[in-house]
Amino acid sequence: MDQLLVIDLVGTLVASYVALAIRFDGLPDLGLVARFAAVLGLLLAVRTVVDVRFGLYSRGWRFASIPDVVRIATAMVVGTVATMALFYGVSALPGAEPPVGFPGS
Repeated sequence: MDQLLVIDLVGTLVASYVALAIRFDGLPDLGLVARFAAVLGLLLAVRTVVDVRFGLYSRGWRFASIPDVVRIATAMVVGTVATMALFYGVSALPGAEPPVGFPGS
């Protein structure tokens, strides 16, 4: 379980960095990455909790069946929707604003 969790967290960090690079048309510097640290922390926390609840780290994945693929896809969708709902819900509170340059989409 620990190894899969670490691989997943590192993969999410790399994917987030690449997403910032694509969004801002170049490699983001440390200041830009720091602006989005809260969003990344929320993403890592929510996706990890959802993945654990769906049992994605409870077994080896050498032989995955169609129901396993459905479970992975469902966990991905639920984690993404939950992260978006929390982020935009908190951003809608009085006095709270998303990071500068954060895309509305």
